[in-house]
Amino acid sequence: MQQLHANRLTRQQRLKVWAIENSFDYTALVQESGISKQAVSRMLIHQDTIPASFRDLCLNQGIPADLLPPPTRPKAELLRENQELRARLAKYEPQAQAS
Repeated sequence: MQQLHANRLTRQQRLKVWAIENSFDYTALVQESGISKQAVSRMLIHQDTIPASFRDLCLNQGIPADLLPPPTRPKAELLRENQELRARLAKYEPQAQAS
């Protein structure tokens, strides 16, 4: 890939270019993950995040980290963050007037 044009490409486009330049056909990734080639493509190209275990599998297959979507955060972590944000927000809400 020419450096001049590399800055203009999206992550998805750079992943496709890398796959072509490295003759990467996703077969081993499909076999190891146990999911279809279409699902692998959807995860890598269309999703904003991917499961951490699948991302690790991609890294082990040689796909560069900067070409992969970031890992999905665990649900428990997201719920905890949501509760903390709600608690902080509640401090700024006006108190109900006593009648």
